This record gives sequence, C-alpha cells and structure tokens, in this order.
Amino acid sequence: MKYKLLPLATALLLFFLAEILGAVEKTPRLSMLKTKFDAGKIVPGALISHSFLIKNTGQANLEIIQVVPGCGCTAVNFDKVITPGETGWVTLKVEFYAEWAGRSLNQTILMETNDPQAKYTSLTISAEVLPDNITTAPVATKTVAP
Repeated sequence: MKYKLLPLATALLLFFLAEILGAVEKTPRLSMLKTKFDAGKIVPGALISHSFLIKNTGQANLEIIQVVPGCGCTAVNFDKVITPGETGWVTLKVEFYAEWAGRSLNQTILMETNDPQAKYTSLTISAEVLPDNITTAPVATKTVAP
C-alpha cells in the first residue's frame, strides 16, 4: 500500500518544487554598468546632465518605485517600468551653484526598485567646481543622451 502512494507523493513534491523554483525565477533584476559619473572640472553655475543606463536581466517587470534627490539642485527623470530584457534610463540634472566655486562635490540620488536583490541603489554625479577667478572655455552643460 505504501508503495502505491510513492508515485503520487513524488509527483506532488515535484509539482511544489517547480512552483517554488518558478516563483524564484520570475523576479526583476537590476543591472547597471555604472552608478557614478564624473563631470570633471566645471565652471560655477554649470548645469550637468547625465543618463544612467539600466537593464532588466530578470524575468518580471522592473519597477522604479521612487527616486529621491539629495538636494533641491538635482532634478530626475526616469523610466518607471522596464520589461524583462529591455533597457531604460535614469537622467540626473544637477546645477552646481556658483557659491560652490572652488569645491569638489558629489550629488547623489537614491533609487528604490522592486528588485529584491537591489532594493536601493545610489546614483552619483561628481564634479570639481572651479574657483570664480579661473577662466575656462564656457561650458553650460555636459549631456550623455540615451
């Protein structure tokens, strides 16, 4: 009698394992080559824009739940949903105020996603704001377009 139930028990075990493994595989996966961008030396008051490339290497939609800038000098634009195998962008625009002249700065945002392995990711733009008394060729913006 107990050997007659063995195929049924084995089938049920295999079914539940398949369900568990299937659920594990069907998650989004955030993949980024770079999370930092160095704008180099810039003039005071420059507006720097940079787009960070995001790829979803998972099996479910990657959702960017929210993006929180570190200060009011940073504006953010981003793709809210990235389907499996596709790419998206998070674009940061940072105004490096004239009063920051002579300093090296990092402006960071915190991005929240539904990827269980990368719930929170920081993206940073850094620059050295030249002193007011140094003249360089005027640079209004540096942009890396998607």
